[in-house]
Amino acid sequence: MSYITQEHLDFLNEANQAFDNDIGLTTYRNEELGLIALRRGVERDCIQVLNLGEEVAFFAEQLKSAPHLRKPLYQFATQMEWQLRLNDSKLGWNKLNRLDIDTKLRQKVMALSDLLTANMYDDSEELTELCADIGNYAMMLYDNEGEK
Repeated sequence: MSYITQEHLDFLNEANQAFDNDIGLTTYRNEELGLIALRRGVERDCIQVLNLGEEVAFFAEQLKSAPHLRKPLYQFATQMEWQLRLNDSKLGWNKLNRLDIDTKLRQKVMALSDLLTANMYDDSEELTELCADIGNYAMMLYDNEGEK
């Protein structure tokens, strides 16, 4: 164990931002400083900092809990997040009533059904966007109306 310096704490903040930006990220490196950060803990909310293989410190409960996600779930959630970010300029979904969300959800499900029935998609981009939209509208209903 070595002494924790301001450089280590600055790197901790840098790693924390990187982990927050990518829930699937498990290792973050700063080659210039020779430091490595590992996402650790049962809830994946801890950061272990290593200096050239030597542990600097283990910072418990630094991140929001992030259980390990299966690859398809992680990819789907990432696509949902991208779709939400494209619409950040719009009114927040907590201001929408359930009928508005339900109507949009039904429209997206019908569009997906039409797309699948016609089998008219050359690549999966349109399919991916529709599925992410459907997931987002279902999430909005859950967030607004579901059990907290």
